[in-house]
Amino acid sequence: MPIDPALGPLLAMIGDLPHMKPPFDVAALRLADEQPMPVFKADVAEVRDLTLDTAAGPVRARLYHPAPGTELPLLFFLHGGGWVFGTIDTHDPLCRALASAAEVAVLSLDYPRAPEHRYPVALDTMRAALVAAAEQAEDLGIDPGRIAVGGDSAGGKLSYLRALDNPVPPVLVDQAPCQENVLTSGIDIGKLFPPIHGASHVTSLYFQPVTTSRNPSTGVKNTAVYRCS
Repeated sequence: MPIDPALGPLLAMIGDLPHMKPPFDVAALRLADEQPMPVFKADVAEVRDLTLDTAAGPVRARLYHPAPGTELPLLFFLHGGGWVFGTIDTHDPLCRALASAAEVAVLSLDYPRAPEHRYPVALDTMRAALVAAAEQAEDLGIDPGRIAVGGDSAGGKLSYLRALDNPVPPVLVDQAPCQENVLTSGIDIGKLFPPIHGASHVTSLYFQPVTTSRNPSTGVKNTAVYRCS
């Protein structure tokens, strides 16, 4: 099947990103965050950086509000990046698109990343920031009774863990294979990453590895089980 011409330059750029090639360390992963992405950015009436005063300390976030002065539902958004890379800047186009298309406010959280902050720092910070956002609803222009939590990849997993809390707000979940203190990363990353340096590599920077398995046909490690506590 031919590739859509509009995707060609984007795929070529992704293949040249620093984290797609050795040495696969944290610095290389984060260097990719600084690369410009040739993607459309939707116009949103209000986009502002702010700091949430939370029980876990001050946390940086970015608010997208398509109708300032109007109380809107909120999508509390958590970016992906294996808990190691990714920022509110890398996910700015996505958050703009969500706010514009869904006509909701989006609050993108700059949670602490590994390996400087291993589990459960990001999760605890997210929980505290969610409470703070609800408490600051008037300033944010949101309805504290209509808050959804969502994200992509690692952010989706954080969203799922929040869904296990009680009480639970409406939750949007992307990827969430986590249950009973064990997270399984069994993604066949194929040609995107050399397998030993793929999903299980970045996950090991956040969780403590417990067991691993290998693809019986290739001998390549592609599944790892990590203990969350």
